[in-house]
Amino acid sequence: MHKEGTTNDNQEQQTMANIKGGLRQQQQSTKWQAT
Repeated sequence: MHKEGTTNDNQEQQTMANIKGGLRQQQQSTKWQAT
């Protein structure tokens, strides 16, 4: 196992989680604005 590979995988997972979290926040904010 290469340490570089594992760190890259972890970083990708974290960025994906951050993107998903950001999208959720945007969806929630638009819902609040709509009502």
